[in-house]
Amino acid sequence: AHQIVDTLASPSMHGRGYVMKGDSIAADYIKKEFIKFGVKPIGKEFYQRFESPINIFPNEMFLEIINNSGEKKLIPGKDYIVSAASSGLRGMYESISTLWFDSVSVSDKEKFKTLLSQNPSQKIIVVDTFSISKQYIKSKNWLSKAFGIIYLKNKLMFDISITKPTRFSVELLKNTIEKGDKIKGDIDQSYIAIGFQTQNVIGFIKGTQYPDSFVVITAHYDHLGMMGKDV
Repeated sequence: AHQIVDTLASPSMHGRGYVMKGDSIAADYIKKEFIKFGVKPIGKEFYQRFESPINIFPNEMFLEIINNSGEKKLIPGKDYIVSAASSGLRGMYESISTLWFDSVSVSDKEKFKTLLSQNPSQKIIVVDTFSISKQYIKSKNWLSKAFGIIYLKNKLMFDISITKPTRFSVELLKNTIEKGDKIKGDIDQSYIAIGFQTQNVIGFIKGTQYPDSFVVITAHYDHLGMMGKDV
């Protein structure tokens, strides 16, 4: 059992996700283990194939903070996580044209009103929702019109999405970026709407005492996969 877990968690599986066919590599390994242990397929094969849309980040994963002190390359998976439903990013964006959605900008009704009166379509919104969750909920329609969003977080967590992205979105560890900083990024993204094929792996062991009864055991073998080429 330890060897199976070690293999499924190894780099060769590419996170068992949808970049570099990690899910298919894991499925093939599980199928071979089923055969080794005498598990039989239900029907002609072990695979139950289906298609699903998926948003992936297959290649470049570069994000850099630029300020008066110089340039700092951020480490993916450590300093930031690309949001699951994010589009890609290319170019440099100055925080002078960035709007900060934080406790200062919503500290009173007039400041909050002024913030929401601005057109966010060509701006990246830096969102610090700690202690301002009510204002954030009220502003979701306005935020949905932004070119991009940076969420400041105490903890980073990656996910997967089947939703077609509409804007760039990334999570940064809090205090990674400050007002006045610039962001330079090159994040490769691909949305596969039709034709991405994956599979469940299904088999059975026929009972001896009660062969007409079933005990069903299920588990997820796929996982979050990769964010870029190295993470």
